[in-house]
Order: sequence, then structure tokens, then C-alpha cells
Amino acid sequence: MVAFATAVFFLFIPSELSVFEGFYVFDILFIVLGFTFLGIVVLYAIVKLGKPEANLISFESMQGETKEDRQWPLLFSAIIYFLMYYCLNNLKVVPTFIYLFIVGAIVQTIVAGIINLTWKISLHMIGIGGLCGAFLFIMLFRDGGGAPILAACFFIAGLIGTARLYLQAHTPRQILAGFSISFLIQFSIFYFLLP
Repeated sequence: MVAFATAVFFLFIPSELSVFEGFYVFDILFIVLGFTFLGIVVLYAIVKLGKPEANLISFESMQGETKEDRQWPLLFSAIIYFLMYYCLNNLKVVPTFIYLFIVGAIVQTIVAGIINLTWKISLHMIGIGGLCGAFLFIMLFRDGGGAPILAACFFIAGLIGTARLYLQAHTPRQILAGFSISFLIQFSIFYFLLP
């Protein structure tokens, strides 16, 4: 979702980009997409190379059907987001929106990891809920536009939630909790931290 949010930001919210040269946009996208790809590769390697009998870093599938299968991916995701933030911070030309969205992703991942210790929350809805929260803030408090983007985000959230219910991967409460928690985290981060 961080990669998706970054791309949407650069494509549809140009008012905040007037001070950026084109090559910075590509540098930022390269770093975000690079770390996103790195996270996928690391998790895939853990699944393929993990030794369950060692009781170390291993889980049974990328699908995360159990709470136990989700702890390591959540930890690695938080680390990847932190490293992404650190690398982007060195560029010193990254729009505040992207910084705050990554901070929100880190907080959401940590909160999801804590909740996951006792309850299986929907990680898919955590991802899309944060996106909806960020773009609602932009629509309400920044340029007043972005309604089509926000509508598309909520539509995608509905599709994802429906799919998770159809696959019987989550209960309605798990889906609603995932969406609501991440929505509130991301919206609050933008509301209190965006200058």
C-alpha cells in the first residue's frame, strides 16, 4: 500500500509537487518500490527456506492463515518500512505526505502485530484502511479535491473485504476492525503531524 499510495500521490496530487524536479520523483518511486520488492522477496525466502523443526523464523505459507504465521511477516514489514523511511529521509526532498504515510504504515504494522498476539485481525483491511484515511484527510483539509481517488479507495476496500469474507479468511468483525483501526491511525497521523 505504501508503493500504491506513493504512485497515486505523484499521479493525482500535483499541487504539492511543484518544488520537485522530475528525477526526485523517480528516485523516490525507485526507493519505495525497491523496498516493497525486497520485503516480498524476504518473506518468500522465509517460506521456502524456513525449517519448522528449528522453531526459528519460519511459517507455513504466505497466506498467513494463522496468528503465528503473521508475526514474522509483520515484524519484517515494520523493519522494511523503517529502512524505507531512513533512505528517503536522506534524499531530503520527499513530500511530507509520503513520510507520514510510511510512519502510519509502521504504526499500523506494530499495532497489528500486538493485536495479532491474541486475535486474528485482517491485514488486508489494515492496508487499505490506512490508504482511505490518508486520502480522506487530503480531500478534507488540503486541496478539497481527490474525491474520485477517495471513492476508488473505498470501492477497493469494499471489494477486498468482500473477498476476505467470501474466502472465509476473516469474520466481519476482523475485517471492520482492521479497516477502522488503520483508517483512524493514518488519519490521526496526518491530522496531528502534517504542518
